[in-house]
Amino acid sequence: MKVLVTGASGFLGRHLLALLDAHPTYEPTGLCRRPERFGTIPVDITRADLVTHPNLTEVFKGFGAIIHAAGAVSHDPRDARTMYASHVTGTERLLAAARDAGVGRVVFVSTSGTIAVSETSQTLDETAPSPLAITKEWPYYRSKLFAEQAAMNASSDELDVVVLNPSLLLGPAAGSPYDSRATTTAGDGVLSPLLRGELTLSPSGGISFVDVRDVAHVAVRALGHGHPGRRYLLAGANWTFADFYSRAARIAQCRAPGFKAPGFGARLLKFLPKRATDRLPGTPLELEMASCTWWANSARAATELGFTPREPLDTLSEAVRAAQRSLHA
Repeated sequence: MKVLVTGASGFLGRHLLALLDAHPTYEPTGLCRRPERFGTIPVDITRADLVTHPNLTEVFKGFGAIIHAAGAVSHDPRDARTMYASHVTGTERLLAAARDAGVGRVVFVSTSGTIAVSETSQTLDETAPSPLAITKEWPYYRSKLFAEQAAMNASSDELDVVVLNPSLLLGPAAGSPYDSRATTTAGDGVLSPLLRGELTLSPSGGISFVDVRDVAHVAVRALGHGHPGRRYLLAGANWTFADFYSRAARIAQCRAPGFKAPGFGARLLKFLPKRATDRLPGTPLELEMASCTWWANSARAATELGFTPREPLDTLSEAVRAAQRSLHA
């Protein structure tokens, strides 16, 4: 079966292409806005922008399934329109064109932040109520939630839609030839402040992360399994930020944060003038998000999709090494 992977040049997209290329059942094609990011790789790459392409239906014809992993990441409120266009408009156009082109299934890669985010220390599953009251001022997670709602609503007799909700993606690059050029991984943003010695306080909340290779395996399995119109949380570890950074510091052989920031303090930062927050290891909005707990229960994915996360310390070790290489590149 021919499978199209959107966001092919991204961290997860490259892993998906490598895995599908090695699979005996699937014939993958990557779709992205800038194919020149790749060197010579053994799969076809198609150039298209999901937001602006005039005829996505024609692009999607002949494909049996699409793994929709395209998107942009920004936590800057000034980028709210870009986040909405990339995630909501792009996903709505993809779903409509996939249905018209006769695509059988779409696996939509969302985020655990549309479900498992809380202001208290609790682990949430797919039955949790919408966290929009918490995330309404966070442009990335707000737009991903709306895109996910569009995907769930599009699941029908004409088009199967399965939604995956991974937590923070960590791990190594996909490997040659799929990473013939250096790429930034999702772990750089959360690990770089520690590695640069800028993190004096651990955020008060809890982090959830998962190995990018485990998510890629589940996404490929979801092509033939999983219930249409159902969401699947994917988490490899649920730790406090204090534990996460102390373990990462031991791996990196650098100084760990000595104290934990009070939860209420992060919420107050957004009311301070910009000059008072310029030297913080993140924006006030990012620090506010880090005061929340992002712990996710993956029991449904384990039961229905065979999700078995690898040892989280192995994932963290590879993520630390990748972030160190990125810092010194």
